[in-house]
Amino acid sequence: MVFFENVQISRTRWCSKLYLNALHLTRFKPRKSHAFVVFLTGCVKYTYPNNNVIIAEPNSFLYLPQGVEFDFQPIQPSTCLVVNFHTSGKTDFEAFGANYRNITKIRDCMLAAVNAYKNQNIGYKAEIFSEIYKIISLVQKNEINDYVSPEQRKKLQPAIEHIEKHFLDSDIKISELVKLCGISEKYFTTLFSHYYQSGAKQYIIHKKLEYARALLESTASSVTEISEACGFSSVYYFSKLFKQRTGMTPTDYRRINIY
Repeated sequence: MVFFENVQISRTRWCSKLYLNALHLTRFKPRKSHAFVVFLTGCVKYTYPNNNVIIAEPNSFLYLPQGVEFDFQPIQPSTCLVVNFHTSGKTDFEAFGANYRNITKIRDCMLAAVNAYKNQNIGYKAEIFSEIYKIISLVQKNEINDYVSPEQRKKLQPAIEHIEKHFLDSDIKISELVKLCGISEKYFTTLFSHYYQSGAKQYIIHKKLEYARALLESTASSVTEISEACGFSSVYYFSKLFKQRTGMTPTDYRRINIY
């Protein structure tokens, strides 16, 4: 069964960034809504009926279904993004947690929804609806990975290793990555987009922005300095990309994420 296929979102509830202290085991009554959750820090244990246990850690994506009770136990102080919503008709999906390769995109959608709910500008409800559907699409696309064999994935390894070492460089040429893998550019593009749900250039930008997030949260470096450290051609281009991905400027992101 494809996740949330043909399911319509009927209403959104609160969307928020939550800070969870390490507490004792808490039993929650059946949820009043569905929820998508992405954990940023910490560790939490969810226990559902039939011994369905979910351990949520940084970069975990969770689906929590409406109408099901569960036990909740923060193991470590944690931070997460939560988007609550209702659907038209009944859904039969069980609670689950997953670590997806496209978690950066999912987290960006979650952050945009939380930011839209917080600001409540004109059209914010439509914006949240849009981000929820994007999340559903990204979760569904993870099924594509089933069609990429381990042998095919191995062909991409030289490119991934090169990106991991050099993603902060100002320019990594796709032709260079193709040459490292020893396959045609067309085949490289097909494998990469299937397995990582993005092109190689977008994947590199995601890596840069992830590093920029970490610097914004943990250093006092200026936005210009961070832009240069991440290999962007200009601070304007960096700020534009950052806002496209997160719904916030780098300055706003730093303001609400220092804790």
